[in-house]
Amino acid sequence: MPEMDGFEATQLIREDRRFQRLPIIAMTAHAMVEERAKCLASGMNDHVAKPIDPDLLFAALAKWIRPPESLPTVADEGQKVKHRRVEDTPVIALPDQVAGFDMAAARTALGNNEALLARLFADFLDKYTSYGDKIAEALAAGDGETAERTAHSLKGVSGTLCATRVYAAATAVDAALRDDPAGDEAQDLLRELSEALDEVRQSLTAAIGTN
Repeated sequence: MPEMDGFEATQLIREDRRFQRLPIIAMTAHAMVEERAKCLASGMNDHVAKPIDPDLLFAALAKWIRPPESLPTVADEGQKVKHRRVEDTPVIALPDQVAGFDMAAARTALGNNEALLARLFADFLDKYTSYGDKIAEALAAGDGETAERTAHSLKGVSGTLCATRVYAAATAVDAALRDDPAGDEAQDLLRELSEALDEVRQSLTAAIGTN
């Protein structure tokens, strides 16, 4: 916004009693804890880091948007379809602990929605566990911008899913690449990131399989 930032806009919205319970989700390029805290302090409900991952955005929306208390009768047929879909969808029972993740924090963040957590874990296993290699490949090609963008994306997603070791390593790589786009400092940090990603790749494969 040219004249008003998101924090000011949120505060103005919250001053109107009609919108005090309106879900407001920040979408910014900053995934730092301080940025999230600033968003929440201004009256926002949640924070999703850019580049936006559709599954993580869906998780935030599912967490904060509630259906109306009463539904029109035409929804009955829709409910039948919904039930059939749920019955046809295999439910993955996640273990209490998955190496590399703070499972208690992850469950709390998603409102103890086990099916959604399993889906996001599968997405992370499929898309993000190769990001260490992608960063290394970008640096080898002299593309520090892509390397930093990839590390930043991994930092945001791993932080949302409470993948503690990956998040710490990705944060360090991201910071190093911002300071030195050539990647000389980041090269020393990539080993820790690769080891952290290997750990969660193995633990997620054991927990949910590869399909």
